[in-house]
Amino acid sequence: MNNDTNTDGLKKLALTNGVVGIVCPILSFMIRIIGLTMVSSKIANSGKSLNAQEIFQTQIPVYLVSAIPGLVVLILGIVAIVQFRKADNKAVPLAAHILLIVGGALSLLFGLFGEIPELIGGILYLTSLGKFNRPQFPDQTIQQ
Repeated sequence: MNNDTNTDGLKKLALTNGVVGIVCPILSFMIRIIGLTMVSSKIANSGKSLNAQEIFQTQIPVYLVSAIPGLVVLILGIVAIVQFRKADNKAVPLAAHILLIVGGALSLLFGLFGEIPELIGGILYLTSLGKFNRPQFPDQTIQQ
């Protein structure tokens, strides 16, 4: 695989990670809001307070569905760090990969606290897309 094809593939991966890193936390947050709405409507319809078991039974499917975007972000972060390290490409900062991985893992456990690093990582990916068009000379300066 030549360098141009490899760079194009990495640019597509960075674009995908950027978009997914921004869309998935928003989607997961909306799913959690829908879950809270389900619990509150169940309370309103029953006319009594719910016990912990009823709330848990309502929230478990919501949690499982809202964990899917976090899992996607976690997997994409791992794939990206492996691919960028294998190609020795420094166009995307290491922080973007780490934020996606940590954010994906945290969103599986803590929800909103993991979605914030995912958003920041997605933004870092999208802001680094312009670096793919520039020549990369790690230890040399370009003199004109």
